[in-house]
Amino acid sequence: IAWFNGGSEFGPRALGNRSILHLLTDPKGNDKVNKIKLRESWRPSALSITENSAPKFIEGIHKAPFMVIAFPIKKSKRNIIISGKHPYPGDETTRPQTVSKKVNPRYWTLLKDVGKKTGVPGLLNTSFNRREPIVELPEEAINTFYYSKGIDALVIENFILFRNEKLEPSIISISEENSVKNSFSKAISSNNKISWDIFWKDLNSLAEKRKPQHFVEVKVNKKK
Repeated sequence: IAWFNGGSEFGPRALGNRSILHLLTDPKGNDKVNKIKLRESWRPSALSITENSAPKFIEGIHKAPFMVIAFPIKKSKRNIIISGKHPYPGDETTRPQTVSKKVNPRYWTLLKDVGKKTGVPGLLNTSFNRREPIVELPEEAINTFYYSKGIDALVIENFILFRNEKLEPSIISISEENSVKNSFSKAISSNNKISWDIFWKDLNSLAEKRKPQHFVEVKVNKKK
């Protein structure tokens, strides 16, 4: 999922406010997020874990709130912390973020609830972006989510967005829209007026079909 909560982080890491999150128990978790982010397969991901539970899973840790220090995963826990660590053979270390209930109660609660289902109160955590700066605004989050086909849902504060035909980006990605990608490639390669006219015609046609703003449908289940 993509997780958008509160103000954006300030620093080198995503710390649970602008993050792509995935289960630590998935052996293919790191590969999946690397494909989503369009980055090299060797790139490692880090993890977030509740501060009070971190010593049970990671050796020598007390607090590490900024995800900048590597620690070894305990041998007894390596069967459940499979992703969110350095993927090199024989390297069972991770660069964790310990999350306190006081500092980030919503994110801490999410990690705690995940722990009830998976056995580890943590998640693979990487920044919410794809070859561009980390998202800041809800509009940027929706645009990135739309083009990130590997992300199943986007959580923005108290709203959850799923994929459907009503979700449309306000920014068109030429490299990922099939209706304009081919004409753009031809225009680049041939670089003549006719090919560029065709590209602009295709692009304008796509833009006219897009709504000028986002619409979010909210369903409320009334409890008796």
